[in-house]
Amino acid sequence: MTRQEYEKIYSRMTKRSIDSFTRDDSTILSDESDIFDEGYTAEYTGDMLEHFKSVNLHMYWFWKYPDLFDRDDLWSGCAVQRAVGNHFGEWLGSIILNHHFGYDSLVEKYDCPNEHKKKARTLKRLVGAELFEQMTKGFYQGPDLLLHKEADYFFCEVKRRNTKKVEKLTERQPDYFKSIKARTGKKIILLSLIEVV
Repeated sequence: MTRQEYEKIYSRMTKRSIDSFTRDDSTILSDESDIFDEGYTAEYTGDMLEHFKSVNLHMYWFWKYPDLFDRDDLWSGCAVQRAVGNHFGEWLGSIILNHHFGYDSLVEKYDCPNEHKKKARTLKRLVGAELFEQMTKGFYQGPDLLLHKEADYFFCEVKRRNTKKVEKLTERQPDYFKSIKARTGKKIILLSLIEVV
């Protein structure tokens, strides 16, 4: 297939996911109700995930959404982990939320100043020096996305929640997420991605 043919396919796939976005608080599990302020769902197809694993969809999204993804994101997305679909949800979530809320996002690793200096600068500007120091110590994994527009921001955790598998928070994340909410006064939303045929 030609590049133009791939672009048409990827554009349709992405639009389908964007159009499927809806508010759905029922996706928040009972033990997560004091962590997440809002729940949303969006759909994706297995074909979309397979194209992401092959790197072609990474490149399309990187090219199509330069305000959302930088070279560090591209490297992370194309690394060995992509073969099993890691980072897919974060990339797709970033696109969907940007479309619906108009916020840019920092995709993962925004709390790793040695790896992602530009993201770390944005995090520090938004949360202040004291909280920045706590969040960048590397003890816990923060929410997948930090969405921001000027001085406003909020967080999003992205989970693939299918009938076959329900991704859950790690053991330490609930308390850490609650701490972030308490210290920032900002919401954390949950985006559940559902695989469809």
